[in-house]
Amino acid sequence: MTDPALKALDNYDWPGNIRQLRNAIRTMVVMCDRDRLDMQDIPPEITQRRQLIAGSGAVAGLWTVSLDELEKKAIEETLAKTKGNREKTAKVLGIGERTLYRKIKEYNL
Repeated sequence: MTDPALKALDNYDWPGNIRQLRNAIRTMVVMCDRDRLDMQDIPPEITQRRQLIAGSGAVAGLWTVSLDELEKKAIEETLAKTKGNREKTAKVLGIGERTLYRKIKEYNL
């Protein structure tokens, strides 16, 4: 794992404790096609949280966005990163495949 990726994981507050960390690492390993994990391999929910904390312009107006819109964006981006693989997408997002299928239909993705 590269130093920036390790530092990003270390700086995250891990509200889901060790289970969330374990799932994030598993996801990163499954999705990575290189020898070392890097920032681009960190799941979106972790990097988006880092951007929010840093006050990034991309999420500065987050309080104006509904939870549904955030969820839809997370699903869209993860589907894109997994090249449309719904099984991997569900695993990355930490949800069941049936839930993912229902959300895809709900958000017309």
